Amino acid sequence: MSSCPERFLSFNLQDSTRFLTSGPKKIHIHHVLEALMWANIAHVNIYVFGMKKNWESFTWLEQVTEHNPDAKIVMDVGWYITVQQGEDICLVKPKSGHRFPGGEVSTFPMLASYQRTSIGETYGTLYFSGREGDGEIKKVKIYSTLGHALKAFGRATNFGTRPKTVRQMQRRVSQAREFLHFSHGFDMFGEIVTKTRVKVTIKKTATTLNKAWQVGTEIVCGCDALLIPVGPYGDEAQLVLDIAATHSSTHGRVTRRLDYVEKVYAAHLLNAFGVCTVDILMHLTGVGGGDRYPWEPQIPVDVAVSAVPPASTWDEIVQHVWVTRAP
Repeated sequence: MSSCPERFLSFNLQDSTRFLTSGPKKIHIHHVLEALMWANIAHVNIYVFGMKKNWESFTWLEQVTEHNPDAKIVMDVGWYITVQQGEDICLVKPKSGHRFPGGEVSTFPMLASYQRTSIGETYGTLYFSGREGDGEIKKVKIYSTLGHALKAFGRATNFGTRPKTVRQMQRRVSQAREFLHFSHGFDMFGEIVTKTRVKVTIKKTATTLNKAWQVGTEIVCGCDALLIPVGPYGDEAQLVLDIAATHSSTHGRVTRRLDYVEKVYAAHLLNAFGVCTVDILMHLTGVGGGDRYPWEPQIPVDVAVSAVPPASTWDEIVQHVWVTRAP
């Protein structure tokens, strides 16, 4: 142990963490394999998260599958699309009438109140799910990098969870104010949230990388895109947030459960910032008579509906600047 201390990791005895080891030390893969062989362990499950690597970093998988035909590999590969026009949040939905062979497509609306369309026509995040047992492409996700900022913020605050009580609603309103303050005070916020990420989940071998690129690009070309400038995004989020000041869910007994209209409003509040889960999607509604949402006051609080730009084709609005090069 004294001659090669870096080969050993100390166990973490703290109950407050789920990490097995403590300290910043790393152990080389060759030493891991040596230990596994010594212990007669033939198969292991490896989970790695947060990888944003170049395509070349995955070529070693070819050796794994060559020597272990039964190895089961599932991994995400991805790249970014940069919008030409500047600081615009890019949302997508399938082109009308377009068919995606080999799987099913669903859209999770984002910034629905800004768009003021029926939920079925709203732009947001697109998911493609490959049919089980059919091919090597499991999933494709096309989404705005606004989601990265929200995920980083919401991981510590549960911001992405729809509130169910008055106390939780009050907390979400406070968190929304914090996020708006962050977005206004951070100079690089526009740069962070104005890219589109294409993430493809593949299984099997590294030879699937070429197919991942092909399928991901084909699905992108089957989408229409909507550009929302960062400024109007913040204005709409602030508008929806301001309604909370006059909304009944911010007052009263803190343990009271939200009623139906308050639940709908809570879903739209989070969605106006860019959050959309299955639960939030179930509570989103379209505008009613007079172009008014059910959670908006009968007497409008100076609601100035933004002029939503028409949908654009990808050839018109994007330049394909990939963070990782095509294989």
